[in-house]
Amino acid sequence: MPKKFLLVTTLFFISFSLLNAFCVDKNVLQQFFHEKAMITNLFFFFLTIIIHFVGIYTEKKYKQSFAQVYLLIISTRLFGSLSYFLVMWSYKYDGMMAFTLNFLFLYFCYTVFEISSLIANLRPHLKS
Repeated sequence: MPKKFLLVTTLFFISFSLLNAFCVDKNVLQQFFHEKAMITNLFFFFLTIIIHFVGIYTEKKYKQSFAQVYLLIISTRLFGSLSYFLVMWSYKYDGMMAFTLNFLFLYFCYTVFEISSLIANLRPHLKS
């Protein structure tokens, strides 16, 4: 994966976290930013890191069934994210619509990041 893409993506997620912390601290744009968005961002970050290392291990160990294992990883990501959402939703924080918007936004961004990294990893395999 190109280092420039990783740098831009990392800066985007850090910027979102800082903007979210600023907006929550100053009580501006409360309909878009939730106080738990930082925790959600960290949850997706660590989930992505774990999935990344499992994907690398899978690519080296199970080259022939990499696609099936990666589909299992993506399914695990989906169910883990839904479980996190349901646990957070059960606490009934104020502004749950903002939490839902933050969750969906971050889920979409991390999924785009994961798909683009998958395409970058599969590109060398398609040439051989």
